[in-house]
Formats: sequence, C-alpha cells, structure tokens
Amino acid sequence: MTTSAGDDEVGAEGFGELNRTLGALLRQARQARRLSLRDLAALTGISSGAIRTYENGERPVNIGRFLELCHTLNVDPLALLGGLEWRSGGPGGVARVEPSVYRIDLTALDQSDEVRLDPLKRWVRSQPNLRRSPDDGDTVLLEREVIPLLAEVLDLPLADCLDLLHSVSGSKPVA
Repeated sequence: MTTSAGDDEVGAEGFGELNRTLGALLRQARQARRLSLRDLAALTGISSGAIRTYENGERPVNIGRFLELCHTLNVDPLALLGGLEWRSGGPGGVARVEPSVYRIDLTALDQSDEVRLDPLKRWVRSQPNLRRSPDDGDTVLLEREVIPLLAEVLDLPLADCLDLLHSVSGSKPVA
C-alpha cells in the first residue's frame, strides 16, 4: 500500500520507520525528564499503554497527541522534529527517516558476534576522538555528516552503511 506524497510514492514501510523514530524521540524526551510511562499518563490523561505504543512505533501518534505530549514534556515540537530528515525513496521507492545522529552502544556492538559488524567494530575502536553521549560514556554519537566517509572507509555503498547503522543503533535519533 502506498500513499501519494507530492509526485513521490511513499511506501508504507517508510511510515513505520517514521513512527518508530518519532516514538524514540518521544521516549528520549520523557526519559530526559525522568518521567515513567505512568507519570506521563497521569500528567496527560493518555493511557500508559497508548504512550508505550507511540514510543515503540506500533501506532502512529496524531498531531494533537504529539503536541500535547511535547507540551507536557516541555519540548519544542519543531526542535524535536529537527532531529529527523525525511528521505523519499523516489517513485515506487521506500521512504525512510534518517536521524541526525546515530547512537552506537559500544558494549552491545562489542558483544555482537555478527560478522558483518566486524569492520564497524574495527573502525570505532580506531577512532578515540568520537563524540560520546554525555549521559552514557559507552555510547558513541555519529553525526549524519560522517556517514559518507564511514561508508568509504568500510568500502560499503552508502545505502548499505545506513542499513548497518540502523541495525546497530536501532534507529535511535538524538534530538
């Protein structure tokens, strides 16, 4: 099933990616304010189950609920959305959302035995000056701008490098 978006056809998978990424942004904002799902539910009147489905990307959040959640979390909705870039797959292609920064959990990366991750592991270990998450020193933050260079270093097409980063970061953007 596709939905027309201007002249491009946006695959339903792209909207699933958007829902997951937007949900991850909402979860980050909630956790940054040290609120539990139950706390946020009490403040908004939205059930904790509904908030959980939004955060997990299982259900799209409508604009009214999104604005209500942003208001309650004291987050500028435009600033929250500023961490996203919508990329159309072109006619017949699948759209996807790219975070502005990829969060790479070094502990999880090191514990993974997937062979396809080995070049990424070697590259990350060889870069002592990579930016670290201020709240978690075991998380490296890779800005979108370095991804083409990383793809070149790993000798991967850019799309394959993005897929690899999505798999290890869980598409968790940083707003």
